[in-house]
Amino acid sequence: MSETKHSPLPWKQDGVSVLDAKGHEVAETWRNQLAKMVLPDAAFIVTAVNAHDKLTADRASLIEALELARDNLQFLPPAYVVEKIDAAIAQAKEQS
Repeated sequence: MSETKHSPLPWKQDGVSVLDAKGHEVAETWRNQLAKMVLPDAAFIVTAVNAHDKLTADRASLIEALELARDNLQFLPPAYVVEKIDAAIAQAKEQS
């Protein structure tokens, strides 16, 4: 599966526009709405995009840590603990 290339990071906010690392506009929130309504949207887009790669990498490490913890528990844990760990692993793997 090939990975879709996106504009270079980090992205930044310039008013209602979202710019890539080279200063090219990659998104624009609606100009026909009040600026106070769309500025938070632009900021949220920038924050989410810039955090994506690290969160994806962190997820792989967390899956590994959960699997290690589950497989190396010294005492028999309650079934609900193992079920919670297995659910968290499955959910994280689903999003990989």
